[in-house]
Amino acid sequence: MDLRLLRSFLAAADDQNICRAASNLHLTQSALSRRIKTFENELGVVLLDRGAHSFSLTSAGRMLHKHGPELLDHVAKLEEKIKAAACQQIIRVGYSPSLAAGLLAKAMQAFAGNHPRVRIELHDVTNKRMIADLCSKALDIALTVTPDIECEGILWQPIVQESWHVLISEKHPFCGQSVVMAESLAGQEIVIFDRTEYPAYWGRLQPWIRINKLAVKVSTECDGISSLTNAVEAGLGIAVVLERSIHGMTSHVISKPLVNGPETVAISVGVRRDSESDETILSFIESLKNTSRCSTRPD
Repeated sequence: MDLRLLRSFLAAADDQNICRAASNLHLTQSALSRRIKTFENELGVVLLDRGAHSFSLTSAGRMLHKHGPELLDHVAKLEEKIKAAACQQIIRVGYSPSLAAGLLAKAMQAFAGNHPRVRIELHDVTNKRMIADLCSKALDIALTVTPDIECEGILWQPIVQESWHVLISEKHPFCGQSVVMAESLAGQEIVIFDRTEYPAYWGRLQPWIRINKLAVKVSTECDGISSLTNAVEAGLGIAVVLERSIHGMTSHVISKPLVNGPETVAISVGVRRDSESDETILSFIESLKNTSRCSTRPD
């Protein structure tokens, strides 16, 4: 439907007078009449019963006169939304649920209050995929453990340091202890995050196991915190994780501080160098930093 022709018809129908409507539209009477006739041909219906010096609306014309303004109003609102969407900035954030607990949601809430026209897209991906997507520009920000190796073109800003805990099932012998000593892990079966997809995790855990000669047995590798927790609950082994990972654990999985565990780990925000001057991205990173200062532990 040609909205220009619709507006011409509605003007004539409102005035009930072709001459007056034409004047209001800055058209000649014959030009307006041709527009309405073209509109009728386009729709395949007759809108006006024409007399020698006047016209009346047909049933189809009356219906269009009634609902036409609603259509124009809808189109106007749709145009506004389209223009707003075109101006809206999107920030794509990669994160790991085991590391983002107590950080991401609060930072988003604080950021949204100052940037209502910016949309945050969250991507729950592995550590390896997160860094690859950041480099390929599929992500704008990565919230993860600082990589051991330098990533060309990526800047990392530490926002919080994390110590290590041990996850055990409710039936494990460690349940009666307030803490777990590192040496007591010797000979234990453990479940870990997939060493290929989470190289930063394994890169810290494996040397510590070797140096302390713990001789643990890896029973299974997991693709995320949910599957790792389920494996622990099922009694497949214990898990060594960062403290923030214990956020939201079920009652069947218990967390104990690990004494003499691996060195604390920095959870960092990664951003490409070509985005470091983007004021909106910098503002979101600042929200993450502020959140980490106010609450360095999960709720």
